[in-house]
Amino acid sequence: MEIKDLYRDRRVLSYGGLALVVVFIMSIAASMCLSGQFGAYMLKQQQAQRSELASLLSQQYNQSQGWDSRALGAIGINSLHGGMIIKIVGPEGNVLWDARLYNNWLCEQMITHHQELTPVEGAYVVQPYPLISGSALVGTVEIGYYGPYYFSQLEADFLRGMHLRLFGTSLALLLLTWAGLWFVFPGEKEPEPDFTPWYKK
Repeated sequence: MEIKDLYRDRRVLSYGGLALVVVFIMSIAASMCLSGQFGAYMLKQQQAQRSELASLLSQQYNQSQGWDSRALGAIGINSLHGGMIIKIVGPEGNVLWDARLYNNWLCEQMITHHQELTPVEGAYVVQPYPLISGSALVGTVEIGYYGPYYFSQLEADFLRGMHLRLFGTSLALLLLTWAGLWFVFPGEKEPEPDFTPWYKK
């Protein structure tokens, strides 16, 4: 290999290494930002879902007939499949419906599954919501979930896909940068050192 080629290779490797570090840092920062924004979105969405659930349960109370037990059970089962373990308690402390009494094994499996899928450290959380009919307190729903937020399989796959696309974009950018350096720095001979004594210059 000629000296000019060695000189070009050294310059390409030098600038290419710098580009690698920059792209690597930018990829990590972008990945962390993506995870943080998606986590904030999930937190806000699930908070809204819990409030909507409490509102929906409140609507199942009739002033003259009381609670619609069949509707409470249907909502409870649907909520369980949506990641929420609920316990509905009447104003006198009587249990109207309890997901753990319905299927405690399924509740534990769901918590473990969410723990495995969610990329942040969390714990099982129980949050009470009042059930209001008109202006009267007619009960309370205790909503349990893996918090601060949790991922379903679909959401975990979506975030993983976004990270893979981000990695692919970063890799393509790095390869384009390296290819561009070969055109920016054509082969040229490295200047030879001048050993002429200073008093003869």
